[in-house]
Amino acid sequence: MATARTVTIAPKLPANEEAESAVIGSIMLSNQVMDQAAILKAEDFSDVRNAEIFGVMVEMFDGGEPIDIVTLSAKLGKNLEKVGGVQRIAKFTSGLPKTSNIGSYLKIVRRKAMMRRVIEIGAFMQEAVFAGEEESVAEQSAENLQDVLNDYADKAVLGRTSRTSKISSVKKMEEKKSMLRVHTGISDLDKYTGGFRAGELVTITASATGSGKTLFAQQIRTYSCGEGFHGIYFSGEMPAEELVGREMATETGIPHWKVRRPENLTKEEYSALVKNAMGGCDVCRIVDTELSIRGIRTACRRMKAAGQLSWAIIDYDELVDAPGKDEFAQQRIVIREAKRIAMTLDIPVFMISGIRKALDSKEAKKPMLERIYGSGAKSKHSSFVLFVDRQWVRELKGDETQARICILKSRSGKIGEVPAKFNLHTLRFEDAEPEQKRSRQTDYTQEPEDS
Repeated sequence: MATARTVTIAPKLPANEEAESAVIGSIMLSNQVMDQAAILKAEDFSDVRNAEIFGVMVEMFDGGEPIDIVTLSAKLGKNLEKVGGVQRIAKFTSGLPKTSNIGSYLKIVRRKAMMRRVIEIGAFMQEAVFAGEEESVAEQSAENLQDVLNDYADKAVLGRTSRTSKISSVKKMEEKKSMLRVHTGISDLDKYTGGFRAGELVTITASATGSGKTLFAQQIRTYSCGEGFHGIYFSGEMPAEELVGREMATETGIPHWKVRRPENLTKEEYSALVKNAMGGCDVCRIVDTELSIRGIRTACRRMKAAGQLSWAIIDYDELVDAPGKDEFAQQRIVIREAKRIAMTLDIPVFMISGIRKALDSKEAKKPMLERIYGSGAKSKHSSFVLFVDRQWVRELKGDETQARICILKSRSGKIGEVPAKFNLHTLRFEDAEPEQKRSRQTDYTQEPEDS
């Protein structure tokens, strides 16, 4: 007589197909709910077909394209049949109760995704332990689990009533004088912006390579540190030692080229550098290892938990490793995650970015948002877009010290050109001379107001 065998069937992973369909249907009926749906990622959908559809919807929304049955089907192209065809696309909006319930749908999808990830991490840890690899994977798995739980906690609040939002807004206005503001040290620019604040994403681009994007970001770092606001600088461009070396040269008044050629330093200059190094900031951090969006998020959370994070600078977007089928998709994820870090950790995040190609003299007179390299998500999700321009670098002619910072986008609505001076000795941007300010007015400049 054959012995009966017990077959263990793995339980189905947590999912709610109805909520996933409701999210997609709500977006199709009212594209603006995509702003709320930013808390989701394509991988949060249990059905791979829904994940593909949502990913395309995000791409369309970031590109300013309308999303409906016809446009979505066309955008899916050859993948349309893989996700169920036009008939399945049409069913998403059929019988949908209310798009105003989007917050509830998002919460369900997000919670189920969190449960699945916890289960997957647990299974991985169990497999590793039985394989005798627990020491090598335990810490990493614990970090993965903490990331999942923190990510879910960050997004647990999906909305507020109008009254609650108004009360919160009034309280913030009452606290305005004492709230976190990160400045640049260029007085007119700081008047225009009122200082960069918690939750804001600031994109910094330039007219040409070598115009001073990284120098300008370093200037923000050191100036805010001097004001008592500390943070973390993610550098994919150069080692931490080189970044700090630049700052030490500026602070001690030693020519920058000597830091790269230390054999030319005098004894007095060397002593000044050593003394400066001993008095450096013990709070601010520089990360110059390989950058990934997950590593950036983790480092920011840890520094925030220690009560030390007031800002973060990412130098620059193209050097950050992120998932995505192509460069534009990867940059879209990087910019969305940077904005999410700013919002959830209550800090300003500065993202350095390139442009599509070098500007000619005509284009440079009035730079446009459309010139920013990569996804339209950069201009869409940024609170400010700053454009650093030095004619001498761009055209190899003109005054080597002449510079300007153009505000191409501002949530407050004030855009325009801020004339500046580039100090060749300290490699810092400074206030322009009065006569330079008068001669550099443009037809799109608005007079800055005191904040």
